[in-house]
Amino acid sequence: MSLYVVISPTGRTDGNIPARGYAGPSGRLDVIARAYNAILEPNATLAALLMGGPLPPRLLIAPLSCKDIVRSERSFMIEASRALRGRRSCFTVNDEGVEALASLLRRFKPRILLAEKGGDISSHWGEMCSSSPTFIAGSHLDPPHGLIKHLERSLGGFLRVSVGPLSLHTDHVFLLVSALRLPMHATSIEHH
Repeated sequence: MSLYVVISPTGRTDGNIPARGYAGPSGRLDVIARAYNAILEPNATLAALLMGGPLPPRLLIAPLSCKDIVRSERSFMIEASRALRGRRSCFTVNDEGVEALASLLRRFKPRILLAEKGGDISSHWGEMCSSSPTFIAGSHLDPPHGLIKHLERSLGGFLRVSVGPLSLHTDHVFLLVSALRLPMHATSIEHH
């Protein structure tokens, strides 16, 4: 099982998301919705650290097993809004925010920070295809530097990996990473 993490400095934490025109008012949760829908691994989970207020940072946890009902950006927004408002949802929310993320990250290794200035992906193929990695990225903005440093100190660092010379959106990066990992899943499925 793998974990995909989006750190959103602007993601709204209270669930007050309009049904239409939600990109701006939601603090760009649409970026997280597209990242969720881009992940191809069936046993993965997406965790989004929302830091845009009005409540303190919160961790939205969205298992890919919900994809049967979450098939679009809009349906992601509906589920996220329900979870953030404490209503019944296939997503969950942890109000401990940063500490909840650190605790979740401790269960996965290696912890890979997907960064433009990271090492070449081809040099880290073994880590990328390990059985329980975490892939961490920013949303439409880079994660706050102080937060990354705090997490690195508490977790013993991150492996920084770049997927190439282009500046890509989070959903494109997650699509690429999960597509590269798919042959590994196909092989393990065939042997069972």
